[in-house]
Amino acid sequence: FCSIFEEVVKDLGSRRQVRLIGRKQYESVKFLLKDADVQCIPTMDGEFQLNDEDMSVPMTGLLSPSFDRAVLKREIFGPIIPILAVGSQDEAIGIINRVGPKPLIAYCYTKGEAAEKAFVSGVPAGNIAVNGGPQRMIGNYAVSFGGTGPSGTGAGFWGKDALREFSNRKCVMSAKDGFARSFFSGLP
Repeated sequence: FCSIFEEVVKDLGSRRQVRLIGRKQYESVKFLLKDADVQCIPTMDGEFQLNDEDMSVPMTGLLSPSFDRAVLKREIFGPIIPILAVGSQDEAIGIINRVGPKPLIAYCYTKGEAAEKAFVSGVPAGNIAVNGGPQRMIGNYAVSFGGTGPSGTGAGFWGKDALREFSNRKCVMSAKDGFARSFFSGLP
């Protein structure tokens, strides 16, 4: 997995360097990277380094961070991804459920249908992407995007779900031919 990940990230070229939208978010991701204190794949060097001036961070995998590190306890919202070696799908699901709050989105990379089903049923995330990254979820206007638990509630950025999420629906009943009677008082 790591060699494929590294190749895909290197193929991004200059798009590997991602600008973050605000100083607070940049400093948070910068802290997570430094606190993890692990090998990065691909390495962060040359044009691919933290850039304080334009608040950019290179897309980077963090190889086997310790479970006590912030990168495994907080939502990241940046171009870094912890990569952990596991012995089984059950171990992977157990780690996800143990290390922190329910994630906004969880990623599963597998060729096995049984592993996919186990991941989907065993991980309590707002969204799950199988063999794809966040762009596959966020860029799909037919998919709701929202969290569960501390990661946020609700679902929707666009489409019908967004309209439902950000609207207060008002139900109106208008009786014909006088006053309506309720179920409890008998039929009209």
